[in-house]
Formats: sequence, C-alpha cells, structure tokens
Amino acid sequence: MKKTITNGGILLSMLINTNFAIGAEEPPVFNPGLPPPTLPAGYYQSAQKLVEQINIAPTDEQDLEQFYLKLINNSNNYYDAVSKANGKAPDMRIIIHGDGINMLLAAQDGSAPKLAEKLDALLAKDGVHLLVCYNTLVAKKITINQLYHVTKDNIVLAGVAEIARLQGLGFAYLKL
Repeated sequence: MKKTITNGGILLSMLINTNFAIGAEEPPVFNPGLPPPTLPAGYYQSAQKLVEQINIAPTDEQDLEQFYLKLINNSNNYYDAVSKANGKAPDMRIIIHGDGINMLLAAQDGSAPKLAEKLDALLAKDGVHLLVCYNTLVAKKITINQLYHVTKDNIVLAGVAEIARLQGLGFAYLKL
C-alpha cells in the first residue's frame, strides 16, 4: 500500500510493508535487570518543544550511514519518551546546517538506504519538521534537488539564527 504524508511542507511517499512470514519471530528484547522507570503524568511537559541541531559529519574512520542513524535514533528516542509521557506529540524542529547537510545528500544519492528509510519514518511523525540552512546550501554549492525530501518550505535563511529564534519561543535546544 502506498501512503502519502504531508508534514511541514514535506511530501513523503512511503511504502508500508507488513511481514506476515509464518514463524517469523521478533528478536528478544534485552532485559537490563529492572523495569523502565515509572514517570508521573506530564513528567516531560517542559520538553514538549524541541529544536535539534545537526551540523556535524562522521570522521574518516566512521561509517556515514551508521553515524547519522545514531542521530536519528536519538531523535526517535526523544519523540517516543515525550509522546508517551505527555500523551501528545512534541513539536520538534530538526535544523540541518554545516556538515550535517551530508546526511541529506547521502539519503538522496542512494548511498545510505537505511538512513533514507529511518528519515522517512521520523519525518512522518506528527510534529516533526525538518529545516535546512540556506547559507549552508550557498557555501557548499548544493542545490535543493540534491537533498532528501527538502522543498522550499524547509529552507530557513540561517540555521543558527533559527535555533536562537526558536529558543526565544520556548523551544529547548539539543545539539546532536
């Protein structure tokens, strides 16, 4: 089944695949020896609005796809914890600038297919918005069509200025 999702000006098309294989088992979940902490209702209320900054690239020794998958995993962990604790989706803005643009280039050129899949899943969530720095595009000579799921609606003039603006509006700041 094909599903089209519009999120903050981003048009995503995803194939929803369901595995009905007979006898297919989920891998066991690791047990750290204690249950997860119990949180009171609204525990993460102050974390309802978040701006994340991605402006780094892996070192030569690090695998690009694995590096960015870890960052996306952090975003998903935040989203899941806050959604569960507050009973509603957080308002998340993911600002991409500087060397963080490599994440969107790799997802677009096909060199990081798992990354593209994980980005699709993250960006399909309610309240998640991707914002890309125009100044980075100019400095690195990158066109919008080279970037994964980026339209003119995702572009902000200056990533760092957008982070400061959002902080002034009550968004917490997280540098990944």
